[in-house]
Amino acid sequence: MNSTIKLIVFAFLLVLPCTTYSQTNQFETRYSMQLEKKVLNNLAISIEPELRLDNSFKPSSYLLQAGLGYKIAPWMKLGAFYRFDAEQNENSSFSYMNRFAFDMSFMHKISRFTPKARVRFSNFTDFDSSTDDKSNYMRYKFGTSYNIKGSKLNPFLSVELYQKMENGLINKARYSFGTEYTLNKRNSIELKYSYDYRFKNLNNTHILELKYSLNFK
Repeated sequence: MNSTIKLIVFAFLLVLPCTTYSQTNQFETRYSMQLEKKVLNNLAISIEPELRLDNSFKPSSYLLQAGLGYKIAPWMKLGAFYRFDAEQNENSSFSYMNRFAFDMSFMHKISRFTPKARVRFSNFTDFDSSTDDKSNYMRYKFGTSYNIKGSKLNPFLSVELYQKMENGLINKARYSFGTEYTLNKRNSIELKYSYDYRFKNLNNTHILELKYSLNFK
């Protein structure tokens, strides 16, 4: 367990020098609300609208995502997602896109730590950024969360790698940390900061996200 934590922290430290040499750093804020309902014993559906703001805090994208999650075992889950994306252009017109993704995630609780891993396939783009990239992507995410004793805060951190399937190269890494605040058994709020580092393109992005989650059970 200690070696896993050290590996994730080391990956975070690797990105710090990259911010010094980046020529362009953009800033983006995201606001979302996730509604989830269990429909069968191991099957849940979710709906998540999201608003994204650009450097000037003006709306850049309006998204609506629907998903299915199936828990195969307490430590393993499959997911399928569809996303409708309306991106606002400079002339105030909109570009509309349909995207989908499939993933498999793993988790295992060790004391108050919960290491997690996820493998995701997405069509057309990396299923995350506003981009004209038409390639399919594989995404590999590794992280851990920690349950603070006697606290409603659950801090977490993660590293995610983006592999372009067209050439097999990993062209982006996302470093994230944040915390989830549990309001009650069904409601929670999540605050997260992410740094997107592109290995060849020096146009990197700082992302601040605020998310509200409601589980209908």
